[in-house]
Amino acid sequence: MAAYWAIFTYLIFFALIEKENRELLPKNDIRFISLLIIITIFLSVFIGLRHEIGGDWISYILMFEELSVTEFTEIFNLSNDPGYSLINWLASSLGFSIHAVNLFCALIFSFGLSYFCLHTKRPFLAIMTSFPYLIVVVAMGYTRQSAAIGLAMIAYITAQRQEFFKFFLLIVAAATFHKTAIILLAIAAAVFSKNRFFILTIFSLIAFLLISSPLFQEFEELYEYYVIADYQSQGAAVRVAMLFFPSLIFLIWPHRFAFDPYQEKLWKVISLISLGLMACLILLDASTAVDRIALYFLPIQLMIFAHLPDIIQGNRSSKSVIILLIILFYILVMTIWFNFAYHSHAWLPYNNIIFELL
Repeated sequence: MAAYWAIFTYLIFFALIEKENRELLPKNDIRFISLLIIITIFLSVFIGLRHEIGGDWISYILMFEELSVTEFTEIFNLSNDPGYSLINWLASSLGFSIHAVNLFCALIFSFGLSYFCLHTKRPFLAIMTSFPYLIVVVAMGYTRQSAAIGLAMIAYITAQRQEFFKFFLLIVAAATFHKTAIILLAIAAAVFSKNRFFILTIFSLIAFLLISSPLFQEFEELYEYYVIADYQSQGAAVRVAMLFFPSLIFLIWPHRFAFDPYQEKLWKVISLISLGLMACLILLDASTAVDRIALYFLPIQLMIFAHLPDIIQGNRSSKSVIILLIILFYILVMTIWFNFAYHSHAWLPYNNIIFELL
């Protein structure tokens, strides 16, 4: 557990000393590029080269072994996640292990997370916020979906800029790692205000192709597994609650965040979806379905809490108090998860393949 707390403490230190990023660094700025590279590499090694860590470690090993003996043409079967299957097949063909697959997925997730956080007012506060759950639990436990979430975080930034085609391509790419990501295309209908008829036509075509393809059958199987079978997810209420509070804060004070119109529209949509997931969790017996969908909206915590200290009217001390409260909240989250989560033992002690090779 010491490794997790050491990194978390390091992030807390930088969150405490960083100043508000009043003018967001342009993406061609050397400081932006340097931070993006450093954070991405560090997180990729920490997440991607983990060894025998995560509740689904054995399941991913079995999947890797199965895909290693699969014919190349069969890995694009839509009953699989073709992007993830291709990475497994290539890694096996080149003589690499599951660690190579994990590292590749970690690179996607870490780049997406770093890119997203560097588009907030306080990047290190955003990364600190992501650590207890999004990094430790999701990225180190749900390899396929973490890659999809990494691509989704980049897509959210493109959505803020009204770049429809980039958003569309990123979400489709995310769906090749975990099919559930395809639901994020629904955000576009609400966020992209221009060319609504064209967008509606595109989504109608997508719906037709999905329904007429083997992928639709796979979605029916996912529905039966997650909803009809009522497969309950441990701690789903806690994780959805983590979306509830930042969403509520933003919906109460949207104008204080000083977002541009497109950015405000995106986070209003995500906030409303997050509140809707809380309602679904209360009214429906399908906590795993809600939980897995909610993972894609966890970045709202990073965006809202990274801006929160600077929207509160008051002096520098007031901002410091808000930052401390956010830090204390996530210290509590990490403490509770490691001590009371049903599967947390699968993360302990932290081990890395580099340690095994030394």
